[in-house]
Amino acid sequence: MKVIALVGPYGSGKTDLGSNTISALLASGWETNQIAYVLNDEGDLRTSIHDKAKILPMVNGCFTCSDNQDLQNILDKLAQEKTVDLVFLEGFGVVSGYETAQFLESAGYEYEVIALIDHLHFKQNQVRYGDVMKSHIAVATLGICITKSGVATLEDARLHDTLAYIEDNMTQRVRTILLDRGAPFPIGHLVDVVTGAGKVQSFSCGGCKHCHTHGEAHHHHEHEERGHAHADHGYMYKYTPLPGVTLEVLKAAFMPYMERFGITRIKGATLGRTFHGVYETWQNGCASDQRLVIFYSAKQVEIERDMPRLFDCIEHSTPSSQEIGKKSYELMRTKNVSTKATLTEITTLLGQIPKTPMVVRGADKVRVITHPELLQVVKEIVRRPYPELEKNFAEVIIVCMGYWTECAVYISVNEMAIDQNELPVNQRELGVSLAWWTHRFGKMFPKELMERVILLKPGEMVARGILGGLLSLNSDPERAYWQCEEYARAFEFGLDHCEDRELMMRAARHALSLVPNDRKDLKEQWEKHVANLETR
Repeated sequence: MKVIALVGPYGSGKTDLGSNTISALLASGWETNQIAYVLNDEGDLRTSIHDKAKILPMVNGCFTCSDNQDLQNILDKLAQEKTVDLVFLEGFGVVSGYETAQFLESAGYEYEVIALIDHLHFKQNQVRYGDVMKSHIAVATLGICITKSGVATLEDARLHDTLAYIEDNMTQRVRTILLDRGAPFPIGHLVDVVTGAGKVQSFSCGGCKHCHTHGEAHHHHEHEERGHAHADHGYMYKYTPLPGVTLEVLKAAFMPYMERFGITRIKGATLGRTFHGVYETWQNGCASDQRLVIFYSAKQVEIERDMPRLFDCIEHSTPSSQEIGKKSYELMRTKNVSTKATLTEITTLLGQIPKTPMVVRGADKVRVITHPELLQVVKEIVRRPYPELEKNFAEVIIVCMGYWTECAVYISVNEMAIDQNELPVNQRELGVSLAWWTHRFGKMFPKELMERVILLKPGEMVARGILGGLLSLNSDPERAYWQCEEYARAFEFGLDHCEDRELMMRAARHALSLVPNDRKDLKEQWEKHVANLETR
């Protein structure tokens, strides 16, 4: 079983790409029971993926913000069934590529990563997602897909900034693919990787000198000739020259291989000057303090084996463990764009947060999306280290609280119509959010909002969620610590507002019983909070 992770910002087309690719796989002979789709719960996906694959929900999408064990269990269950060969995994755009790759490495299954870049909203997403987008590109292994580009080619000047961004953040050899709406990921390339059939073979298409994969339908976008279109335009490679490597040495390193591998374009910089090559033409350019070399070829290249002269000129390094270990929220909160641009995006996002609960409708039950991705995005970017943003944080939380209270009311009124496996999760998430942020910002809330939160009884809400379906605590030590503190805060809120002490006591004791034997620190933490409930 192989996992294909789809990473990219909110609205970049992950679900569409997954759905279109599954349709193409089915059309090529795959069976529905061979494919599974782990989805991020953002909206109703029945129309796009329903009946195409086995669908498994990932509670509120952000698997790295909850317990990785939940997703691990999903993958293990699929593997045990022995019918699924391919699993598409779609997470929140806020989740970094590094965390996604770390989870996949630890999960024990073969995997590939497809990164999506939304060309239409590229500038906005740079502001919204900051370094998260860079991390998506950095971990891509199967392809980097440019979506929402309209009728364009990879040579189109309108794509210059998007392509330059991809080039600057790519850490390994990977295809850059231009996809129109409705297009699948190139099936020939995907199947070869999934089945282990070897590297995809390429050929030159007529007189346009663009690369295609054998067996792929040409229906992604058109050029001069009607009915002629391309999925991608070859392969892009990026390296760092060794210190001291001259322009002349780099030129000599490329020349023997230009024709053999169909190298059409070379660019980069070394020793303070840029260079640019197109086919046999080589030009030295302007001053630059960068060190990089990028080239495009019609064929896949194993650089050490196929281009030894170039291999001798470049560094052979991988991202540091420190870089790979960056967490999603750290990347989202980086001070990497102007205050003005950040404020503009916060205002835009706040206006887009829904006023009523997002509900996914199944055959007979519904699921409530308590933490939609847009809400998560705005909540993280307002935490960037700008003093000017501090006054905006409370405003953002008030908007979020409005959504959470609507969800809590919906769940209370429609409890029997909600999927019973997810109801306890919804209760825990909503109760924690309502209690935690009211504790911090309640004095700034409008009186009506504060009264509404108290009436919803968040402490009891968390208690019912724990007793109704909590089978284990978070397996990550840091997250288990915060899980305990969040639940305890909800119970303290409940005690302060005369909620059912006995119900919350039973829930706290149940959580204490779930502490692993080897977690003495966590046991002491829970014992402290249980004692507080008893005596407070």
